[in-house]
Amino acid sequence: MKLQVLGTIGKLVPIFAIVIIGMFQTRIPGAINMSLVGSPEKVAISGALLGALWSYDGWIATCTLGDELVEPERNLPKAIVGAIIFVICVYLIFNFVIFKNLAPEFVIASDSIGVDTAETLFGKSGATLVTTGVLISSLFTMNAQMMTNERYILPMAQKELLPDHQKLSKIHPKYQTPINVIILQIILTCAYLFMGNFEVLTNITIFVVWIFFTMAVFGVFILRKKFPRQEGLYQTPLYPIIPIIGIAGGIYLLASTLINMFALSMVGIVVGIIGLPVYHHYSKKKSH
Repeated sequence: MKLQVLGTIGKLVPIFAIVIIGMFQTRIPGAINMSLVGSPEKVAISGALLGALWSYDGWIATCTLGDELVEPERNLPKAIVGAIIFVICVYLIFNFVIFKNLAPEFVIASDSIGVDTAETLFGKSGATLVTTGVLISSLFTMNAQMMTNERYILPMAQKELLPDHQKLSKIHPKYQTPINVIILQIILTCAYLFMGNFEVLTNITIFVVWIFFTMAVFGVFILRKKFPRQEGLYQTPLYPIIPIIGIAGGIYLLASTLINMFALSMVGIVVGIIGLPVYHHYSKKKSH
């Protein structure tokens, strides 16, 4: 966990450098040009949302650590809400700096807007600064994803809900890590790399997980009916308004992605459906 804190600080340094300098820079042509803001007809909203929502995906990863937190009923919601608000603020300020310092046509043409903004503000050394930040971010994001993803696979293997669950349940005797689960993740990652570039993979991932996010929010209504409320545990505020907004937002994202990125959506749905017969088979086998 300390390693992740270090990595977070490392990747925020170039962002804060751009924000601090860019906020007070006044000599760049095209400054304070907000002509692209509020023009949804110029872009595919679903594509823009899928790219942006990748940055917020850490909230679900945080949930996998709930069993290891002190007072998770109090600290987990605080961690998730606080982190999301922080990311929103960073995004808003960073985008303001971009529009403040770059001409609209340059923003549209850019393939790497962070690098281009840094180069505008700091010269060639700015590109190196941001590239270093991206590398640090990628490394520690990969570490966090591996640390949290194994917390999905390992419990399922321990509950005998996966093929070859005996091997997947194995814990390394020295390092106390689920070694076979980690190896499986590496193999799957390498296989997915042949499906497309980074943008395609993240878009498929976000589309699929938002299917489950939307169902999870709908699950709040089911849980409220099945189980009595327990004092002291986290309660959904403004129920049922918040869950309804969450479900509506999820349906909008999924529907717009299906309309604008049909082929990509179908790939994501097929990959997700493959797991259903496997889960059903082992769930039924265990119940017998």
